[in-house]
Amino acid sequence: MSTGWNNGRAMGKSHKSWLFTIVATSIDYSWRSYKEWIPPSWEGKSRTCQNWLEIRKAEVKEEKLWRIHDSLYDFTDFIKLHPGGSFWLEVTKGTDITEAFESHHINEGPRNILPKYFVKAASTKRNAPFTFKEDGFYMTLRKRVREKLKSKSIKPGPSRKDWRISHAMSHHLYPNSLHDLEITMVEPWFQYLPRPDKPFTARFLSLIYFPLAYAVIFYGEGFSRLMLHPDGLKELIPLAIPASMLLSGVPLIHALIWWNIIVISASFTFAFLGLNAAHHHPNIHHDGDEPREDKDWGLYQLDTVKDRVEIKGIFFFVLVMFGDHTLHHLFPTIDHAYLDDLYPELEKTYEDFGINHKMTTMSDLIIGQFKQLGRITGNKRSKG
Repeated sequence: MSTGWNNGRAMGKSHKSWLFTIVATSIDYSWRSYKEWIPPSWEGKSRTCQNWLEIRKAEVKEEKLWRIHDSLYDFTDFIKLHPGGSFWLEVTKGTDITEAFESHHINEGPRNILPKYFVKAASTKRNAPFTFKEDGFYMTLRKRVREKLKSKSIKPGPSRKDWRISHAMSHHLYPNSLHDLEITMVEPWFQYLPRPDKPFTARFLSLIYFPLAYAVIFYGEGFSRLMLHPDGLKELIPLAIPASMLLSGVPLIHALIWWNIIVISASFTFAFLGLNAAHHHPNIHHDGDEPREDKDWGLYQLDTVKDRVEIKGIFFFVLVMFGDHTLHHLFPTIDHAYLDDLYPELEKTYEDFGINHKMTTMSDLIIGQFKQLGRITGNKRSKG
C-alpha cells in the first residue's frame, strides 16, 4: 500500500473532510514538529474514524496482531475477557496500541499477563516518537497515582463508538497533531496547526463564520457517518426526540422546528466548549512547533493542554466544561470524580522534574484560540 508521502511532501491528491473534498497539490510537511513521525495518508479517503483506524492498521502490517512498544501480541482469546469491554480490542486489532495501553491501564495487572499473549518481536520501528521510560515523567507520575487510587473503586463507563475512536484513541493519545482526528475533522473550516500554506479564509474569516460552523457540526458529522459508515438501527436513536413530540400530540412542523433547535443548540455548545476548552492557544504546543528533546509521552500531553483557573475545584463546571483537563489527558480512564484528588501527586512530580505548568483563564483560551487559527509559523522552544 502506497503511503503517498515523498520527502516530506504529500503528492497531488484529493482529501475529504466531512462531505467536502480538499485538493492538496505538493503540500510541504517539513514544518511538522517530528519529521520522522509519518502523518496519516488520507489519499482519496474521508476523514472519518473508521478510515483513521484503517490507516493505523496499514502502519503495523500485522492484521491479526496488536503492537505494544516493540512486541506483537495476539489477544484474540482475551477479547471477550477484557474488563473494559470487547470493543477496544476488536477495533484496534492490527494497530499499535502502545499509548492507549500505557495510559489506560494504571495498575500492573494488564502488564503481568502480556507474556501469555506474546507472539514475536516487531520487525519495524514504531511510527510514534513518544517514550515511556520507567524513570521518566509519565511513569513516575503513574506510580504515584496508582498508590493514591488503591483505596478507591474505579470502574469503566459507557461511551459512543465514534467518540471512542476520535476522542479516546486519536485525540487523547496524539493531541494537536496530524494524527488527532479532532484537528483534521474540523478542517478546512478551522485549521489550528501553524502551517505556512494556511489560507487567508481559515486564518481570519473564521472569526466571522465560526457561529454557523459550530451550529452545524453535528449535522456534518451525522450526514458524513450516514453516507460513509452507517451503524445500523443505532442511527435511528436521534429520531426518538421528534417521535416523542409527535406521540405527545405536537404538530409535525413544530416537532421538526424544536428538534432542530435542540440539535443546533447542542452542536454550538459542544463545539464552543470543546474547541475553546484547553488545547488551542499560541502558547500551547501544536504540530509544527519545536518539540521538547525529552519525548516522554506525559510531557507531550502537558505541552498540548492548559487548565482554567475559574472552574478548578467546582465539580459541576469540571464535568460540563472539560475541567481538570491535564489530569484527564494523562489518565483518561479515571472518573472525573477522582481527578481533583490527584493534584498533590501531579504537583510533586512537577517539582521533581522541574516543570512549571501554569493554569490560564477562560477568556485567554477563547481569545488565544482565534490567535492560533491565524498562526502560520511554528514556535521555538525557550532554552531557559
